[in-house]
Amino acid sequence: MSHSKNSKPSEVESPLSAGEGLGVRFSRRSFLKQAGLGLAGFAIIPGFARVAPSDRLRVAHIGVNGMGNEHMNWFANLPGVDVAALCDVDELHLNKTLKSLKGIKADTQAKLYGDFRQVLDNKDIDAVTIATPDHWHATIAILAFQAGKDVYGEKPLSYDVREGQLMLAAQEKYKRIFQLGTQIHAGETYHRVVDLIKSGAIGEVKTVRVWKDSKSPGLGNPKVQPIPKNLNYDMWLGPAPKVDYIPE
Repeated sequence: MSHSKNSKPSEVESPLSAGEGLGVRFSRRSFLKQAGLGLAGFAIIPGFARVAPSDRLRVAHIGVNGMGNEHMNWFANLPGVDVAALCDVDELHLNKTLKSLKGIKADTQAKLYGDFRQVLDNKDIDAVTIATPDHWHATIAILAFQAGKDVYGEKPLSYDVREGQLMLAAQEKYKRIFQLGTQIHAGETYHRVVDLIKSGAIGEVKTVRVWKDSKSPGLGNPKVQPIPKNLNYDMWLGPAPKVDYIPE
């Protein structure tokens, strides 16, 4: 989470006081041996896993449906990295992802968790990736920093600006490493585009237009459904307001 000296927010305490119980200041080795983490495929990973065999990185994935499975695949295929844990509020997601992980590393010893707080309490875990619903992103990241973990988080960074400020304050206070998963922007193609624009190759850029050519299929008229037994819906909601369970 980069920032300039002039834009550094004043340090604030996280309102998540309950997390202080998780915030034991572990003396952990840094997740990365250099600042920088690119995860849009092996072509753009800057060799961050160059560590001694005796100093393997132990990573846990929190939220393993959808993008969380991409995280697992990237890390599981990296030398020097062990997927130490998988965490999700849905047992079906956990079992499916564990099966995929075993397809990559048959001898995996990854533990399964339904509560991310148990992951953060595990002193053997160096870093976490977060691919939960948006309203959990900042909360888990802040608590992970307090617990001495480095974090690779998914978009969006946070639910609002204030949460982002709290994340930055916690990251700096606990001296952890964080990167947001804007994967395509970590690739050399995008870096080259930036270089070309800055060099003036196409002149001074005064206007930028963006568009999207696909349309949402819509959700129709979804109905409230019974909560599946395999889903801890209360934990899924977490800090969000309580709403009825509608799968869509």
